[in-house]
Amino acid sequence: MRAGRNSENRCLYKSIDGGKTWENLSASVRKGIGEDYPYYLGVIDLAFFPKGTIRYSESLLFISVNNTDLLVSFDEGQTFKKIPRFMPSKAQPYCMPDRIENKLLALGIDKNLYESSDGLSWQRINTHFVNTNFDFSKISYYAGFVFDSIKRTIYFCDFEKGIFYSQDEGRNWIKYPSGNLDFNESWAKIKIYNNSLYLYLNGSLYVNSLVNKRVVIIQLQIGNISFTVNGISNTLDSPPVIKNGRTLLPIRAIIEALGGTVSWDGVARKVTITLSSNTIELWIGKNTATVNGITKPIDPTNSKVVPEIINGRTMLPLRFVAESLGCSVDWNATTKTITIKYPKEEQAAAVSVKIASIHYTTAGNDDNKNPNGEWVEIKNTGSTSVNLKGFTLEDKAHHKFIFPDFVLNNGETVKVYSGSGTPNSSSLYWGSSSAIWNNDGDTAYLYDNSGNLIDTYKYP
Repeated sequence: MRAGRNSENRCLYKSIDGGKTWENLSASVRKGIGEDYPYYLGVIDLAFFPKGTIRYSESLLFISVNNTDLLVSFDEGQTFKKIPRFMPSKAQPYCMPDRIENKLLALGIDKNLYESSDGLSWQRINTHFVNTNFDFSKISYYAGFVFDSIKRTIYFCDFEKGIFYSQDEGRNWIKYPSGNLDFNESWAKIKIYNNSLYLYLNGSLYVNSLVNKRVVIIQLQIGNISFTVNGISNTLDSPPVIKNGRTLLPIRAIIEALGGTVSWDGVARKVTITLSSNTIELWIGKNTATVNGITKPIDPTNSKVVPEIINGRTMLPLRFVAESLGCSVDWNATTKTITIKYPKEEQAAAVSVKIASIHYTTAGNDDNKNPNGEWVEIKNTGSTSVNLKGFTLEDKAHHKFIFPDFVLNNGETVKVYSGSGTPNSSSLYWGSSSAIWNNDGDTAYLYDNSGNLIDTYKYP
């Protein structure tokens, strides 16, 4: 896509061949905003979200016309629909919407946050920044949201105030440690790319290396569009299938969950996948691919395994793609389940802290008046002590307990009670006023202080 403005109303163009030829979409923009629109057309900004990222069967293209009107297209620019002005002031968003998992997030000119699940209907959400004196009403310039799908964390950057993050879909915000960076009167932009957090600030580029230490575990099942990323449910554009003895699936959601990118060349019928330092190119109907510029067979033992378009979806061989990117792939023939781990287990650091057990209230006997009647037992199975500071314990509903400065000696255990109390050498307290763990079944997730998923515990 290419945007612009001039007196002849040539404001938006689309190319599907890498920029060699361009289609003028300006007439569609004019029709969408209204033939009686009194000004020349100026597309100031745009944002594109492929099929399956927000809406199951349609892509979304947002354009801002003269910073006064927001339009959306569900057919890649052939037609546009004007979005009703959803803020109290009837003003349009201060920015292009950003995708936060399967929702859209936008900051309004009224300095409030809005979210949408379809791009048309928007709701205002709480914008209070906890543990700071900062709120959106004091923002001087918007510099972007980014979403870390593994840690389920939204990062927000303002060019004067600094970086903030939210772990509850934008309801509450905390100031992110920024060291000695000077945000005053600077130009800033923040992005996540290939598992790294990048900050462009006042002409310099900074990288947060802590984001690189994540371990991603993805589980899929043949015939099922649902899959999980570190236990969090997600949705594929189309279910995985087995063809010629190999699993094929629409790869975009998987690659983006790993922190990579996917692009499509409609003319060459080529898919390009990039993750960290690896780049793979695959062609529809071709049984060879290139990995970092080197041509390789997709399956040396079966030349029939090729990328295909099935029911309008581009389906790629999962094992070849995953292993070429440095993942391990495990297959359970009984349940027809695939487990992907990135990086491979031998690349990840060994962790000795485990979830030993969960004591929960039996079905039908919840007692929210006594949340300390339930607890999670954590054990150090290794040979050395471990400081749990910054580790996170989480349930399936994303309630989080962040461990304080606490040393767990080798061979010892600590119980994390759901309620309140005084911590000691064998007990820690979540601080919840009600029960955390569901009596009819739940899953506990334990993350280290770099965000790596190190253990899970499912019951019953």
